Amino acid sequence: MMFQTTVGFECEALSEGWAIVEHTDEPREKIRWRYGIGSVLEWEFKRGDQTRNVRHYAIYRFDETLVDIDEALASSDVVVVNFGVHWMDSRGYREAISSLLEHLLPHASTHTIVWKESYAQHHDNEGGEYSSKNNEIKTKNCVDVVYGDMFSHMWRDVIVRDVALGLGYDIVWLNETSNGVEK
Repeated sequence: MMFQTTVGFECEALSEGWAIVEHTDEPREKIRWRYGIGSVLEWEFKRGDQTRNVRHYAIYRFDETLVDIDEALASSDVVVVNFGVHWMDSRGYREAISSLLEHLLPHASTHTIVWKESYAQHHDNEGGEYSSKNNEIKTKNCVDVVYGDMFSHMWRDVIVRDVALGLGYDIVWLNETSNGVEK
């Protein structure tokens, strides 16, 4: 899960009456700053006689060996994947997603795998995207997202859908954004 998603998850659990019994954050040493597990956050929630344990592996980009994904799979029943918000290159993104989803496919019968769509960041440029040499951020203001010739709405999720269906995943789409287009 992205860190923002994790914070939202924690707030939602608290609003539903779950109490945090314990929360830990274990920073990890990464070989390269973008790749691998940055930290592992854990929660124990309790509501009445029910207890739930949640572990969040903060991974900006997974390591090419996918050892970080294997660690998450080894300790999880449900895996929530959210990946790609800073990817600007659709070809490179397709290759990375293909590698990840091919790796996860054998686990689809023993784990629930949830894809959380990658949403725009609302930067003041086309598509709300992270800055690039062809799409500089105009101001530091958070603005409504405007799409044009460079970026289309939810283009990353169009790629994820295409790759997942091509690999034979059994997909149930929940609250899907329906007008994504890959350019």
